[in-house]
Amino acid sequence: MEDVTRGQENRRRQAGAAEVANDSRSRGNARRSEAFRLGARIRAVRKERGLTLDVLGQLAGVTRSFLSQVENDISAPSIETLRKIARALGTPVFALVEDHRDHRKVVRKQDRKRIRAPHSPVEYELLSPDLRRNMEVIMMELEPGQASSPVPVGHRGEECATILGGKARVQVGDEYFDLEEGDTIYFDSGVPHRVLNPGTTPMRLISTITPPSF
Repeated sequence: MEDVTRGQENRRRQAGAAEVANDSRSRGNARRSEAFRLGARIRAVRKERGLTLDVLGQLAGVTRSFLSQVENDISAPSIETLRKIARALGTPVFALVEDHRDHRKVVRKQDRKRIRAPHSPVEYELLSPDLRRNMEVIMMELEPGQASSPVPVGHRGEECATILGGKARVQVGDEYFDLEEGDTIYFDSGVPHRVLNPGTTPMRLISTITPPSF
């Protein structure tokens, strides 16, 4: 009887290990699939614009070889570099990762599009269904003592941001605004801007941008 019980227990352990391994492989495949969509989307938009690797590299301030590695999923761009590539292509960053066949009205939490480069202190999530609407809603989380970008960056439109948690110092042009949970700031996003986290805990905010241009 003890041998039968031990055998059953071993089979349960093996089944559990297999389930964990399969789940791990699924997550890995999903990450690789997401990276593939990014590289493929950059290539597709570049070709739609009639740009060569050399020209896009010059416009974005990156080398041709690095851009080729990004399109072929050999290298992952930082968020700042991804923003430069998007600006050079004349498209919002999230347009490079969204599914243009998607016409949802509801976005479930687990289905949000996320952008976070390796070792980056900031993560962005697209809360609105897509970029074909008149506004773009994003959530940003920024680690303590970090900035959303090395230098202020502008993009067309207007922006309204509300702090969900933590503390934020928002730089708009030469002005700085210290905000806490529940505070809101509205500004012309064409003015170069960025967000800093002067606190000791992660800072989260929701920002609405119109028209979609982040």
